[in-house]
Amino acid sequence: MTDLLYEPGSYARLACVDQKEGETENTVYYYHTDQIRTPLEMTDAEGRIVWQTKYAPWGMIKQLVVNEVEQNLRFQGKYFDVETGLHYNTFRYYDPDIGRFITQDPIGLSWGGIIFICAPNPYGWVDPLGLCKSSSSGDKGVTKARQDLERNGYELVSREVTMKVNGSRVRADIGARDVHGNYHVFEVKHRSGGLTKNQKAAGVYDMANPSNTTQHLGGGIIKPSKGTAGTFRVDTKGEPGEYLGGKGAVHDATFHVLKYR
Repeated sequence: MTDLLYEPGSYARLACVDQKEGETENTVYYYHTDQIRTPLEMTDAEGRIVWQTKYAPWGMIKQLVVNEVEQNLRFQGKYFDVETGLHYNTFRYYDPDIGRFITQDPIGLSWGGIIFICAPNPYGWVDPLGLCKSSSSGDKGVTKARQDLERNGYELVSREVTMKVNGSRVRADIGARDVHGNYHVFEVKHRSGGLTKNQKAAGVYDMANPSNTTQHLGGGIIKPSKGTAGTFRVDTKGEPGEYLGGKGAVHDATFHVLKYR
């Protein structure tokens, strides 16, 4: 049996605790990753390297330098399927040979880009769910936001859900409920990040009035009054939208921008 340990509010894996059948003691292995969570090395509790590799630019392994334990995380920390050679990004499979997903983005042509693209720069962008690329720094902003929201009493109910707002198809970073059961939709921007064309067209995100009071390290107050009232319709199938009632469900909500530096 293997237990996996992650950074709080993140997809970044820190360690795995392995216990074999019939044994009473656990074996702990620690991940050493780059800036986009790709494992470079794995060490045991004594600091000895038990797994080490070298990668090509888009995630294909060039050389397994040390391979004493089974380690199936690959590019950006995604699971390696031994039978297909593909990387599993939760909702889509990624092919490290070509640097693209092999299935199209569920949002289709609505976002106006290439529907199989992973990211413009393999060393500065991540796509944890196979649904929405973000810069590695932007993902740090989402981590801060999740921590701030939970500390302010919000219940996090969704991540990266595609929805229709005022006729525009957007993908929401975080969906949450307050203590009264009201829905809130949060778009998180880190450093110089701005609104997309569709987010601007939706007319509910006010970049000039972020709802968080402390932007540098987080830890501030989330002010509901800073948000914009609106309505959204869930426009995605499967797990991402199930927690909001599934595709076609309509909710009144308050839309917010959270900015972090």
